[in-house]
Amino acid sequence: MRWSNILRPAKVVTALKIEGSALGQVLRHGYPDVCLQFLGGLGDELMLTCLARELKKRDPSQRIWQISAAADLLQRNSDYHLVLGADRWALRHSNLLGKNRTQLSYSRPLQGEDDRWEIPQEHVLVCLLRQAGIRGDVALRPYVYLTHKSEI
Repeated sequence: MRWSNILRPAKVVTALKIEGSALGQVLRHGYPDVCLQFLGGLGDELMLTCLARELKKRDPSQRIWQISAAADLLQRNSDYHLVLGADRWALRHSNLLGKNRTQLSYSRPLQGEDDRWEIPQEHVLVCLLRQAGIRGDVALRPYVYLTHKSEI
C-alpha cells in the first residue's frame, strides 16, 4: 500500500464522511457490542439472523448491529439493536466500528486460484457460528419477521 494514495484529499474526505456517519449512529444508538456484516447475497444476510439469535440467547444485553443490503427483512427482528441498510453500506469500512465488526465467511479461495473456492465440510451456518465463538446447542435456521407490507 502506498501512503501517497491514502493521503489524497478525496480519500481523506471520504474517510471523514464514513467516520462522521459512524459517530452519528453511535451517538444516537449507543456503541454496538457486535456489528455483523457479510459480503454476500440475500441468503447470506439471512443466515446472519441465526448468529444474531444465538449471540442474543447467550447475552440478552448485547447490542447487535447489522449492516445489510436486506435491511427491510431484518427491521422487525428483536435480536438486533440496530439494522442499517444499503444507504449506510460505507460504515462497513469505519475504523470506529472496526473493533466490534464481525466479518464472516464460510469459504475461502483455493490457494493459487482466483475464481475457485473451497467447499465447506460442514453446514455453512455451523461454520459461521464457530467463527463467532458460538458453541453448544443451536437452531440452524434464519429468523425473519414479515409484515403484511412485506412482499416477496
